[in-house]
Formats: sequence, structure tokens, C-alpha cells
Amino acid sequence: MTFVAITAAMLTTSMGVAADPQATASGYATAQVIPFMQDFPDLRRELAKQNSAREGWDEYTEDWKGWSPEDAASHPNSYAHAEYVWSVQKDKSFRSAHMSSPIADKLRAFQDSSHGAIAEFFITDARGGNVVQTQPTSDWFQGDEAKFKKVANKKDLFCGEPQRDDTVGTTGVHVSIPIWSEEDTFLGVAVVLIVVDEVN
Repeated sequence: MTFVAITAAMLTTSMGVAADPQATASGYATAQVIPFMQDFPDLRRELAKQNSAREGWDEYTEDWKGWSPEDAASHPNSYAHAEYVWSVQKDKSFRSAHMSSPIADKLRAFQDSSHGAIAEFFITDARGGNVVQTQPTSDWFQGDEAKFKKVANKKDLFCGEPQRDDTVGTTGVHVSIPIWSEEDTFLGVAVVLIVVDEVN
């Protein structure tokens, strides 16, 4: 199955010593998160659906930061508009669509079962726009950030530097996992914030 690629490099990283927070986070993702996601066909279908629906959207720009509501309304099918709706309007229905679906519920149940090891879990489309998540993120578009760019159209996971995430109020390691279809089409990225001190 090619949904999530498990490579020799990932498995080697997973055997790093516990004192290395990135190795610990990578090992947890390899042992716990990837097997969970491999058995999640509904997520693959949803990502394929959203990638198709957003195929004609304009690419992300930061123009939204200076938009008026009228400006935003004139750019309806764009990644910048979605960011405006998320970050400026803080639209409840738009946010709910990301966090209240059956897929989001399954992610949240998995996060809860980690007993604190997972502090955040969200999934992007193939261009970096959020599709589903367990809780609000500070921004909607991830495509300009390392957590997306380091794994987009690649097969290996990526671990960021340990840092505090003010959105969830804890320090951890963001692990990014590329998601591929069974036909070997890049679908998006799963981003998991792993609190290394809570990994058993």
C-alpha cells in the first residue's frame, strides 16, 4: 500500500535514543500514527475529493491581509480567500466543516487515545490548504511552511525542531507525513504535534 510510505530511513530514525526529541517523535509517528492512517480509506477519498474541488482555485498569496470584505468576496475560489475566511472572519461554519466531520472525529478519537502524546493533528490537501483537523490552527494555509514543503510530493516524513506551539500551549515536535493514493498520486500531508515527554 502506498498511502503512507514507510521507508528504511524512517525506520532507522525511529530507533534513535529517547534523548533525541526528533528521533523519539519520528519513532512514535512510525509506530503509531502511520499504521492508523494506513487503515483510513475514508481520508484518502476525502482528500481526493477536496483536491478535485479545489483544482481550479487560484494559488495562495498574502494579499488577503489587506483585503476588505468586498475584496475577499471578489476572490471566492482561491486559497487566499479561504485564509481570509479562516483568519479574519473566523467563520464558524467554515471552521466547523474542518473539525466536525466523521473523519475529524476519528482523528480526534485517535489523538485522545494517545494520552497526551499527540497535541494537534491536521491534514492538508496537495497544495497545503487544510482539509480536516482536530482543533483550530492559527492559520488555514500550510503550503508556505516547512512542515508542508519538506514532504510535498516526497515519500519520507519530516520532523521539525522542538518548539512551543502557542495554539495548543505546549512544546513538541511537528511531524509531517506525506499521504499518497494507492495509485501513487500525492494527496496531501498529515501534520502531528507530538509531545515527546508524553511518549511512553
